[in-house]
Amino acid sequence: MENYTQKMENMLIRDGLFTVMRISERGNLFLQQTEYWKMFKNDKKQCDKVVFISVNMVRLIALMMEPFIPGFSGKIYNQLNLEGEYEQNKELLGKIYGHKDKVSFGLTQLKPGHKLNEI
Repeated sequence: MENYTQKMENMLIRDGLFTVMRISERGNLFLQQTEYWKMFKNDKKQCDKVVFISVNMVRLIALMMEPFIPGFSGKIYNQLNLEGEYEQNKELLGKIYGHKDKVSFGLTQLKPGHKLNEI
């Protein structure tokens, strides 16, 4: 996140987007390598952990994509059943860009068992 923030603060927009895409690539690689679809049958508890990490990664990527695709985060947050946190996290992103030392709250992880909205 720090690399992304530095890129965006220095108006290196393309590099900021590249950073988001690298995180997305790593998230996809994580999903592919863990083969969560096989875990679902054999080790549900481990599968739950993989899904938990992946959904939190989607949440982070959605927030980071907001400057590039306004409104995108809101749609993802809606699907994640986090509509109330969308504005708070947009405010957080603004604080990170403008006043790192004044950020008083952070992006929290979703709790295990969090219910998603239907797509």
